[in-house]
This record gives sequence, structure tokens and C-alpha cells, in this order.
Amino acid sequence: MSYGVELSHQAKKTLKLLDKVIIRRIEKRLEELCLDPHDPPGHFPTPQAKPYQQWRKRR
Repeated sequence: MSYGVELSHQAKKTLKLLDKVIIRRIEKRLEELCLDPHDPPGHFPTPQAKPYQQWRKRR
């Protein structure tokens, strides 16, 4: 199954205001999430997540 990302009009406008390096990082991350949204890299499931999974970013 493949996933996609749709940005709102406001998100697109905000993205255009950012530095090109930052835009590239965001685009790369969105592509990674489209490939595997259930196991984001750099994140781990919280212990209390049972019926649905919650993710927390590693520090």
C-alpha cells in the first residue's frame, strides 16, 4: 500500500517562505513517511500505546 501527502493552501504558502535547504529536508521527510508511515525513523512507540500507537521522538 502506498500513501501520499497533501498540503493545505496555507502550508504551501508557508513552505515557500522557508530556506531551500529546509524545504528539501521537509520534502525528504515527507517522502520517508509516505514509504512507511507506521514506523517513523528516529521514533519509538510509547509503552502505554495499545489500541493505537503513539510515537515519541528520540532526543
